[in-house]
Amino acid sequence: MQSVALRLVVEREREITSFVPQEYWNLTAELQDLPKQYAPFKALLEKKGSKKYKPSSAEETAQVLAALEQGKFVVSKVKKAIAKSHAPAPFTTSSLQQDASTKLGFTAPETMTLAQHLYEGIETENGDHIAFITYMRTDSVRVSKEAQERALERIREVYGAEYAPEKPNYYASKKGAQDAHEAIRPNDLSMTPEKAKGLLDKKHYALYKLVYERFLASQMAEARYNSMQMEIDNGGYVFKASGKVLLFAGFTAVYQDASAQKKEDEDEISSEKLLPDLNEGDALDLVSMKKEQKFTKPPLRYTDASLVKAMEEKGIGRPSTYATIISKLTQKYVKKDGKYMLPTPIAYDVVDMLVKCFVDVMDVGFTAGMETKLDDIEEGDVDWRKVIGDFYPGFEKNLRQASAYGDELTETTCGKCGHFMIRRMGKFGKYLACSNYPECHNILSESKEEISAVRCPKCGENMVVKSGKFGRFLACPSYPDCKSTMSMPTDEEPKLAGKCPECGAAMTVRKSKKGKVYYSCLGYPDCKFMSWDVPTGDKCPECQGALVQTARGNVKCSNKDCSYRIKTEKPKTDKATKKSNPIPMDDDFAPPPLMDEPMYFDFSDEE
Repeated sequence: MQSVALRLVVEREREITSFVPQEYWNLTAELQDLPKQYAPFKALLEKKGSKKYKPSSAEETAQVLAALEQGKFVVSKVKKAIAKSHAPAPFTTSSLQQDASTKLGFTAPETMTLAQHLYEGIETENGDHIAFITYMRTDSVRVSKEAQERALERIREVYGAEYAPEKPNYYASKKGAQDAHEAIRPNDLSMTPEKAKGLLDKKHYALYKLVYERFLASQMAEARYNSMQMEIDNGGYVFKASGKVLLFAGFTAVYQDASAQKKEDEDEISSEKLLPDLNEGDALDLVSMKKEQKFTKPPLRYTDASLVKAMEEKGIGRPSTYATIISKLTQKYVKKDGKYMLPTPIAYDVVDMLVKCFVDVMDVGFTAGMETKLDDIEEGDVDWRKVIGDFYPGFEKNLRQASAYGDELTETTCGKCGHFMIRRMGKFGKYLACSNYPECHNILSESKEEISAVRCPKCGENMVVKSGKFGRFLACPSYPDCKSTMSMPTDEEPKLAGKCPECGAAMTVRKSKKGKVYYSCLGYPDCKFMSWDVPTGDKCPECQGALVQTARGNVKCSNKDCSYRIKTEKPKTDKATKKSNPIPMDDDFAPPPLMDEPMYFDFSDEE
């Protein structure tokens, strides 16, 4: 799903790059019926005869203007109607993400995080835990009967009976939608946005207000407009004008549906007031004529909202995956220019390789078909073994071909065995690998840096070998975006000393870049406990800090603000030799190794 979504972004960018603007001219006539003394209105040249038409050059525009001067403007068609606009359905996951992106500027992952908080509940200042909305991962527009009845009651109470429809509004979910959960709606309509504003921060409040108003609007009556469209002919050139007046606000009194609103065409002349009351055959006078040079524009880059809409329309993914897909793309393959998505250089290489090697999987319709098959498996209509059996053999063959895609023999020789290096494409871009594999595992970055098999604990890329003041070490190649570094791993078994007080694992003995010994939990990166002194595995009885053993053998609390300390017995003196029996010390490590069990000391003997 992520790969196909990336393909959409890359192909859109290539459309934009290869787009060649086409010149055209807009002609706007300001017309008036002087005898009737109606107010002038504007009409835009739209057709020549019965076909759409725009002059394509200044010369052609001059010819059209000359022809218009010889003719007369006559009303050829008038259409009057009462237009109705139906209330939008309550939010699903995808429509919530689209509206939050368009109206609030939220990314899809951000929207889902905020919605998760509103669903799980938020601690308010007075100590109450309040859940504000229903489950936010759904593609159903179903609303429970009780919720619908409460919504209609509130609409009649706040806005009046005329704002409630004669029959309750019902909406059909799209084909294949899972109807287990309702549409996204407020849990309690008495928790109005005004009340919630004092309980939520700015972003949570904005999203809750959006959900509340959309749900209430979905149960309201239609908006009605008095509309009028008119065509004016002059020698076969047809100008068009339109106008409308709001008669009844209906659901628009609460909510303006951004996704359902017709995108305003900059070349369309539309008025928020009615046109003059003219009839077919009425002659009009030209007040003025405006000509304007224009150029066609490339398609817009994807935003979070438009990409979610495209994925939903093409059947790519499910409501629970949209935010995850976008989040994954923005980590490596897509960067944001404002709200628009721009593919990174590696995105083109990845898409080209996948399209060439996995034709079926990268087809936009593949994921939709696979979703259908998975639904059939879930319902027991299809055996999963057959689905896998039909798919995997071809996929395995393509996988083998893909592993060698883009391999290029270079003149660079391997520093370990002398064979030539091969340039390959990996998850994080191009790299050099020894052609003597598997006998030689040497790999280098394009900058000839040695790549290790160790993954960066922060971003997951293979770390590269660097040389510094204190010798060789591992560093993340994504510097300065990621500044993670590690000491060089060795083939020797790690030396162990002490016990982790957090997880109970043994501690490994390590050295810092400056040569200072420290102790790190063997369970890293799951456990990141470390200490400059040997931890005993116990915690301080006074402050719960880690108890550590110093180089002198004393046990103390690692918390600097805690004074808890246990002193060890002094070694007994040999009266014959007058020498103390020293504690055996390891050559490379001063403190004695600790036992698996905690150490206890007896101070009952005064000596």
